[in-house]
Amino acid sequence: PTLTFGDHQWVIDRKVTERYLLGELDGSEQKEFEDHFFDCGACAEEVRRGAQLIANLKEVVREGEN
Repeated sequence: PTLTFGDHQWVIDRKVTERYLLGELDGSEQKEFEDHFFDCGACAEEVRRGAQLIANLKEVVREGEN
């Protein structure tokens, strides 16, 4: 289904940011969400924070493997 980003709460309720970061959105949903978060400071910040968390977790796992 096509995502509806007119209501920011809709994005939050459906955990779209998390699904984006986990690669769970299909191509059209990903594009639509990117169009949204480029104009939405709150979502952009969530994506930045989530991407940083993922990067930090990957670093911890790499350090644990050594």
